[in-house]
Amino acid sequence: MALVDLDPRATEDRLEAREELRRVPLLDEEHRTAVGTALATAEAEIMHAALKKNIDMFAWTPVDMSGVSPDVITHRLSIFKDARPISQKKRDLGDEKRLAAKEEAGKVLSAGFIREARYTTWLANVVMVTKPNGNWRMCVDYRNINSACPKDTYPLSNIDRLMDGVAGHKIMSFLDAYSGYN
Repeated sequence: MALVDLDPRATEDRLEAREELRRVPLLDEEHRTAVGTALATAEAEIMHAALKKNIDMFAWTPVDMSGVSPDVITHRLSIFKDARPISQKKRDLGDEKRLAAKEEAGKVLSAGFIREARYTTWLANVVMVTKPNGNWRMCVDYRNINSACPKDTYPLSNIDRLMDGVAGHKIMSFLDAYSGYN
């Protein structure tokens, strides 16, 4: 299995902004967002003020999202009754990837998003993928469990349809959708 198989973005063309982006601090240089330079100054100021006014709505780290009830965020999979559980053999990540995985797991563990499981049913390895900024992204190879789950009758909308839906509007915001898990 090649790394490209696990991260299709490595081979797909990524959407790029039509214009230059300007980094705008909301609290400080660490807590900032990007705004297109083609946005009129008055509109940019209104948007910047609205973002600062609602700064408490942003989650900069997983810990910032703690306190969400498991009744709201718990996900349970529907698995075929005749599916045989598969535990992948443990793979060695190497020191750098292992430390990055431990750090990422620690973040979501401390936020209460995950909990330690002592059983090995449906055990899947983590896969560390390099982000465009050089940091590590932790992914999981779910192909085995995906093949044991029924296909979704109502899949997510096609991204082309979503983009067509925003066509003609003055402003489109991804907020921090680039973070992946947020």
